[in-house]
Amino acid sequence: MPRTRRSDQPYLRPRGTHHLARAQQTATVHHAVVQQATTLCAGFRRLTLSSAAVDNTWQLGDRVLVSVDGHKHRTYTVCGLNRPRGTFDVLAVAHDRGPGGRWVTQAFEGDTISFFGPKPDLDVRTRGAERIVLLGDETTVGLFEAIRRERRGEATYLGAYEWGPSCPVVSSGLPALDGLTDMRRHPTRPGQRLQAWVERHIVPTPRTVYFVNGHGAAVRALRLRLLSMGIRGAAIRSRAFWGRG
Repeated sequence: MPRTRRSDQPYLRPRGTHHLARAQQTATVHHAVVQQATTLCAGFRRLTLSSAAVDNTWQLGDRVLVSVDGHKHRTYTVCGLNRPRGTFDVLAVAHDRGPGGRWVTQAFEGDTISFFGPKPDLDVRTRGAERIVLLGDETTVGLFEAIRRERRGEATYLGAYEWGPSCPVVSSGLPALDGLTDMRRHPTRPGQRLQAWVERHIVPTPRTVYFVNGHGAAVRALRLRLLSMGIRGAAIRSRAFWGRG
C-alpha cells in the first residue's frame, strides 16, 4: 500500500492566506486609541476605537481581548466597523466593580489601549433565515447589534434578555433591543427567567437561527432546553463567559 504524504491529506493542508492572517492577528498585541466614548445609560457605553490593525479580515461579531488592568483582560464584541477609516465600535458594560467595569467607566477620548484579536469565534451571518431569535443579557447587546448590522435585510426578530441592577440597558434606547423582551435577572440564578420565557414563546420553526449568549451556566441550560424542544444543534449559535467584572 503506497504511503500517503502528509501534504496530500486534505485535513492537514495549510490554510489559505486569509486564515493565516486571522491567526496572526489573534496572537499579536495591537494598540488602539479611543476616538469617542459615549455613555448610553448608567454603566453602559459605546466606545469607538481606531487602530492600524483594522483590515479586510475583520468582521462584525468578532471578539477583541482588551487589556483593562495590567495583565487582566476582558473580551468585547465588534459591533461597528469602518475598515477604510480603521475604526471599530464596542458596547461595553460595567456590570460589576471589577477591572473591566473600572475600564469601561474610566475610558476617555485619546486613551491608548492594548488588545489581542480579532477572534472569529461566532458566525453572525444569517442570510436565508426568516426568523432570528436573540437570547442573552446586558453583556450581549453588542452582539445583538452586530447581528442586525450584518443582516442588512428583512427578518423577524424575536427574543429576550436579562439585565442586572447595576446596568439597566433597557433605558439605552438602542435599536439593537427593538422587539426584545427585557427582564430583571434573578439575583442568584442567571438565565432562569430566560428559560421560562423560551418555554412560553418559542415554537420551533424552519429557517430560524437562535443566538444564545451570556453567562456560561445560563447558555448551557438554554441550549439544552432548545435541543429538548426539537431544535437542531446546527441552528443554535452560542457564546459564553464565566467570569464577571
